[in-house]
This record gives sequence, structure tokens and C-alpha cells, in this order.
Amino acid sequence: MDAVADASGLLSSSTSHSRLLVISNIPPEMRASEVRRAFSKALVSSGGLLMEDLYLPVTMETLGESKSSSSRDRDLVAGRKPTVDSPDTDNKSSGCVEKLVGYAVLQLRCKSRLESAQKALAKCRVNMVSNLLAPHDVTDLPEDVLSVSTVNPMLFTTDNGNTALENYLLDKIVMNRTTFDLCDGAIVALTEIFHSCFIVLEQRLSVASDEKYDSGYIYLTCDQLTMPSAANLMFSFFVATRPAKKSLQEHVCQVLLRYGVRKISDKDEAEKKSSLKTVRKPGIRSSKEKTVATTGINIKSNVAEKKTKAREAQEKQQRLSPSPRTLPRLSTSGERDQLQRTEEHMITLDRFLSFVSDKVREDVRCVWRALFACGFDLQFSRCACIDRSQAQQMSSQWTLEMDGTLVMFINHLCRRLSLSPFALHPHEVYIEEMDANSRYILLREIPVESIRLRFALIQSLNETLSMFFLPLIDLRPSLCQLLPHSIASLVADARQLIFYHAKMEFMNQVLNGTALRKPDQPAPEIVLNPLDNIQLHNEPKSPMDSYVCQALKQLSTVSSSQLCVALAKGGDPTYAFNVRFVGEEVHGTSGSFRHFLWHVAKELEHGQLDILVPSPSALGYKSCGKYLLSSDSLTFSEEKIYQFFGQLLGVAIRAGIPFGLDLASVFWKNLVGISLDPVVDLQESDIVTYTYIKKIEMAENLEELVGVCSNEFPFFVYQSIEGDEIELIENGKKIQVSWENRQQYVDCIRSLRLRELSATERMRAIKAGLASVIPLQLFALMTPFDAEFKTCGLPEVNLEFLKMHTIYQVGLTETDPHIQFFWNVLESFSSEEICRFIKFACNQERLPQICPCQTLGPDAAHVPPYPMKIAPPDNIGGNPDSRYIRTETCMFMVKLPQYSTQELMRERLLYSIHYRDDPLSG
Repeated sequence: MDAVADASGLLSSSTSHSRLLVISNIPPEMRASEVRRAFSKALVSSGGLLMEDLYLPVTMETLGESKSSSSRDRDLVAGRKPTVDSPDTDNKSSGCVEKLVGYAVLQLRCKSRLESAQKALAKCRVNMVSNLLAPHDVTDLPEDVLSVSTVNPMLFTTDNGNTALENYLLDKIVMNRTTFDLCDGAIVALTEIFHSCFIVLEQRLSVASDEKYDSGYIYLTCDQLTMPSAANLMFSFFVATRPAKKSLQEHVCQVLLRYGVRKISDKDEAEKKSSLKTVRKPGIRSSKEKTVATTGINIKSNVAEKKTKAREAQEKQQRLSPSPRTLPRLSTSGERDQLQRTEEHMITLDRFLSFVSDKVREDVRCVWRALFACGFDLQFSRCACIDRSQAQQMSSQWTLEMDGTLVMFINHLCRRLSLSPFALHPHEVYIEEMDANSRYILLREIPVESIRLRFALIQSLNETLSMFFLPLIDLRPSLCQLLPHSIASLVADARQLIFYHAKMEFMNQVLNGTALRKPDQPAPEIVLNPLDNIQLHNEPKSPMDSYVCQALKQLSTVSSSQLCVALAKGGDPTYAFNVRFVGEEVHGTSGSFRHFLWHVAKELEHGQLDILVPSPSALGYKSCGKYLLSSDSLTFSEEKIYQFFGQLLGVAIRAGIPFGLDLASVFWKNLVGISLDPVVDLQESDIVTYTYIKKIEMAENLEELVGVCSNEFPFFVYQSIEGDEIELIENGKKIQVSWENRQQYVDCIRSLRLRELSATERMRAIKAGLASVIPLQLFALMTPFDAEFKTCGLPEVNLEFLKMHTIYQVGLTETDPHIQFFWNVLESFSSEEICRFIKFACNQERLPQICPCQTLGPDAAHVPPYPMKIAPPDNIGGNPDSRYIRTETCMFMVKLPQYSTQELMRERLLYSIHYRDDPLSG
């Protein structure tokens, strides 16, 4: 409970202002759609925008007319998202043209990326100006064009962007600048604030009744508005809007005198209630109003009963309301007189909304500070729960499965933002509609304040585990099995609650601490002959000629301790062993080592060694392209290959090179020690068998069973994963399936397939090889996806992550035309073509998507092969268009000629990735 209270208190204050950036002095000649596109593109590497919140106002001007910036502000056309990309041509016929007002306000996705976003906007300044303006316009630009300023907690900028910020805040809260009508989001939030005071009063009075009040029938007095309570948001709102030289009591009294209504006598109560109307439009009723209404009191039709209950409630309210002695001391006799006059005044929802509307006209910043104080953000979403009791209630509704889904979402979000989950503020967590309808469907109906509170709790849990517990826990699988109630077993059972980033930090510390080969010791070297692995005259390739068997033969005499090296880092790092290809002259060792691992993955998948088989679910278009372990009898030579396969997995992990294998999820479940699910895993791995036995189980009579079995009952035999016929029971070939023994037949098939998917002997050999390079207890913390992502990576390349980890050498910059051509062409490539380019540039198709620079800053050592380097060709002379792209795979360096057009850049890149003669030419 203390942890929930601490997390709730941490989220109480809004942090929206810390994510705002105000961009001033935007040349009005620029087109709104192009400026919007340039800003969005520049900020992608910094996490992008929060809910696409980019305010870029425009104004309409007559052709030939020039207006000052202050005049344009007065003629501002409100709107955050211009719907016309090229409005100039559409309005010329009417004699008007749409021009930028000259500023923009944007809200970043993550406040920890504020500094990098400022640098990105400053870096793209020259590029934007040169691309979006004519050459004669560029020379007349002031030096402070596109200046960027931040916003402080009082909602003022650090520079000259206060006018822009004020217009942005107005545009957020009102629908019409003329009448200052509040927008729907503001009305919903203010209604919740108004109702909170009434709910607190009802809780104090403890009125147990099924009656309910409508919003327009709730009257709040001065004593109720000034009740100090965390759940009374009206108190927080009036404290935030109170003028500096007035007390809270005086401020509330003045509001009641101006906007309040007099108390209604019992005689006229029914008539008055029927005549009251709220500001809300007919038919519009928010979900939050409906929720609040469940805690209120219903109005019955019987007038006598209403009068009686109203009198009883009034007496209880007088008894339990704060006494005059508990109220703030009135400083002057004028305040006492004012309080006397306001005793008969109360405020309703519509009058409260009128007060806020007038306050917005007077000082919009003050209203937003009040909304922030009540726990709302700039999107009118709640930042946190109202009070501790609500936080406890919401926290109790979460299950372990929901927590695991939230952690999975946070891991995905942090990979997309290239950010550590410890640098993500809970206010920046929200579920987009696209995510809610896919893998994270369990989070779809959960309120955003509950999600943020739960993330704050899990974030605190991970910080505690990382700092104090994980280094001290013995996670050996044998101990977890023998002591199911030990801390190690509990942590292993809750592995889905630990952030992937926290696991990797702990794993990296352990791997560096268990490095057995000293830096001054030479690395073992293997020599491979590519000619031995060439298929001649359509003859099948011999397994002994494969790179796997050649390497196994040479490394069999090398101690496994020589393979335990520290994590790879730097441009040309040290790996477990060096690879030299006969007939190849290669400078450096990284390119050939990465090419070896890539080629081994292809050998394993293409069946040259018969240790992996395609998943049967590929026939049902499920798990297409995934592979399973073979289920044939295990020979001594195959056991050695499986052990070497496990060693190669460990070598790839220490090297930080994704091993390009697509293995089914059951493989990773077996590796991390999670039992297989007889339904889920069978469906994912063998959809054909799953569908077949499910139809047999669902057959309600003999006729349906005959239809499922194709009019002929089978015998107790079934095909293995490799296609061999297996007897399910003794003499199964002679025993026919019937209506009476159909369930036994189904159970035998399921048991057979689960034994094959478990592949116990093969997994034991793989784990033995893996344990000789990496401490196996590290996998007790991992989920199946964690193990797959760490070992094999993802088949897609994140271009934005690659762009963030690219440096330009010998005078090149990212604003150079041919560099922009290069990135534009890569963005137009398919996933397969991008992987081919990566293979051409550094001899591996998959790239890591996590780098130490995410948490340690840009000066930290990058994980290989990052960073990618772009440099000019060696010989600069001659026509650049006649040159071809060349790479140095060991250094991940692309030597890029300055092609004159994007079409030529695309042609040369396609030639490089499809028709390269030698992948080791670097």
C-alpha cells in the first residue's frame, strides 16, 4: 500500500510543460504542409511528437497585402492541423493566400529527449531554409530564424515565444475565439472537477441512497468549495486560480457573488430544479458524467420524499461541514460582510463553466495551471488517480497477465523511441488505438490514469531489483526447482514484470565479469574453404563440407574458456575466434566473422545438417518461416553438432551479433525453462494437428466423427514432425479408432507432438554447449521473446535507429544532397532490400536495436557494428555518376559517391545489393 501511495504522489503534478517547445521566427513564405513534414521528420530520432501535437497556425492574406506579425496574430485562423498541403494555389482564384503566422508550438513524446530535439531542430534549420525557400529569400533571413525555446512551470517561455504559447493554450481549450466556448475535452474535465467536490461531501455524509442527481441539480457552497481534501478538486482549482493578494476565502466568495445562485427554498425547489439548464448541449453526456452519477443521489418524482431527504441531508451537512473555527481567519471586516452575503449563494455546474470561460478570456495560463493542479494534462487526460483510495482500488484490479502485457508494451515503446524505460515518465505512457486492437488488447479498457500508476509501480520495482536484488540472487535452475518458495524462484516466476532493459544491463555485467580469456591472449583462428561448400552437378551437399562441420572440427581442440570473451565494443572488436577464408584477402576480422555466422544460419535453415525442420504450421500460414528441432533419434555426431550449435548461440550473444535464425517460440520456451502449453503451443507449432484433434473432440455423434475421419476410421498411428509414421500405442497399426476410444487417440496424438516439441535430449545438448560460454542461470530471468530478441534480433531493420547511429566523415553532413538521396532511397526499399543492404555494408542482415548510448549518452561506446560510417570514395577525381558504391564491412563504412540524382542513387544501390561479386570485398 505504501508503494501505491508513493507512486500516486509522484504522478500528482502534471509535466506537460516540460515537453513543450516553441519555435519562433518561421519565415511566412514557407508552406505549412512542408514545414510540418520537416519538423516531424527532424524529431523522429528524438521520439517524435506526443499524439501528433503540432500547432502551426496560418492566416489569410489578400494577394499583394503585407501584414505585420502582430496583425497576423489578430487575424489568426485557429487550427493545429492544416488540412490543405498546398493552399496557396487553391486560394489564389479568390484573391487570398494562406501564410504562416510565424511560429509553432509542439509537444514532444518524451521530455528526456528535449535536448536532443533542440539539437535536431537546430541541425535541420539550414536544410529547411534552403529546401523550402527560394535562393533570394534565404539571404534576407534574420539570424534568429527558427529559434527554439522551452516552457517553464508557470507556462512562460524562456525566449520571445509567449504570444505563440498563449495562442496554443487558447486553441487547446476553446472552440471559438470569439465566444470563448469551451471545447468538449475541457467540459468533460471541468465536470469531473465539479463532481469531485460533491462526491467528497457525500462520502463524509455517508448518505446511503439509490437516488441520483443530475449535474445541473448540484449546488456547492463556499464551505464545500474550500474543504481541504485531495479528492476535492474544486479546492485545488480555486487555490490555483486565486489572485496573489487575495485569500482563498475571499476569492471563492467573489466567485459565488458573481456566478453563484441564491439558495432555493423548499417551496420552490421542485420548480427551480425543472427550470435549471446546464451549459452542455442536449444529447451530449460524457462517460465521466455517467460514472460520477453512480455515486450521486437520484431525484424521485414524489415531492414530499424529496423535501424530507433534502432536510435530512442539510442537517447532516451542517453537522459535518467544517466549523467556522476551522476555516481560514478572515482578515478584515469586509471579508466577514462578504462571507455573510455569500452564505446564501451556491454555484452550479453551468455557472462554474461560465466562470472558467471568463477566466480563460482573462488569463488562459491561470486556467491551465489550475487544470494541471487538478491532475490533468494538455490532452485533458488524467495524470494520476484523484486520491490514494482510488489508487488502491485501481491497483487491486490488475492481474499478473495484465502486468506482463504492460511490460511488453513498455519494452516495445522503448525500442521504438530508442529509450530506456527508466527515462520514460509515467505521464508519457498511453495506449494508442492501433496498439490496443492488436497485441495489447488487455489494456484497451483500462483508464489511462490506472495504466500510468501501474507503470510507476513496475518502474519502481525494476529499479529496486536492478540496484539491490539481482546481483545477490542465485538463479540456478536446479535451485529454483528444489526451492519453489525461494526468492530466486519467485523472481523467475515474475520474469515478465522485469523490463528487458534491466535484464540486459544485469546480463552485460555478468558476461563481462565471466570473461575468461585475457585481452593479451591471441584469439583462436579457423580457416574455411568456400570451395568445399559449393554444390556441383546438382549433387546434394555433404554435411561435412558445411561451415558448421569445418568450424566444429577445428574448434574441438580449443578450450571453451577461450570463447568466453568480454562483450564486443568498438569499431573492430575482439570476438571469440577469428575466421579466415581461403583465397580471401580481408583487412580486419569483423567482416569475415559476421559473414561466418550469417552463412551458418543459412546452412541450419536450409537443411544441410538436418538438425532443424520447418514448422508444420507453415502449411496453415501460421508460424510461416519458423523452424523446430528435429525429432529423429539422436546420434553421437548429431549430439556434438547440437552442442556446437549452443556454443555458437553463446558466441553470438557475447559478440552482440544477431544470429539470423527464425526459430519457433517453443524452442525459446524450452531454452528459458517454461513448460509448454498443450493448447497454445500446439496451435502455433502444428496448426494442422491442432485442428484435426479439435474436430475429433468437438464431434457430438458418430456421424460427425466419421466425417472428420474422411469416412474411414484411422488406426492408432500418426505422422511425426519429419513425416515418419509412429505407433501411438503398442500394436497401434492394428487397433482402429472408434467412438469409445476417440479421446485416447486424441490424447496420444497430443502427447506425441508435445514430446517432439520439447525435444528433451536435443535441448539438453544445446544447453550444455550454451552453458560453456554463458552462465545458463541468466536465462531464468528471460521470457521466450527476450531470449529470441537477444540472440536472434528482429528480421526488420529500424532505419530511424540506424540513422541515429550514423556518422559522416571527411566533411560530409546529413544535409548534403546525395546523403538525403541515400536515406530517401533506403526509406523506399522493402524490408528484404534493406536487409540486403545491411549485408552488403557489414556482412550481417540483422542489426542490434539497443545501444549503450541510449542510457549513457552519445559519448558511450556503441555496440558493434554501430556506428555506420558514410564517407566519400577513395579517389575523388572523375565524374561521380560513373562510380559505384563500395563498402568496408569490418568498419561498417559505406563509401558513397556524390550522385547527381536520386534515381541514379537508387540504381547504384540496387546494383550493389543484388549483383555484388564478393561480399568480403571490404
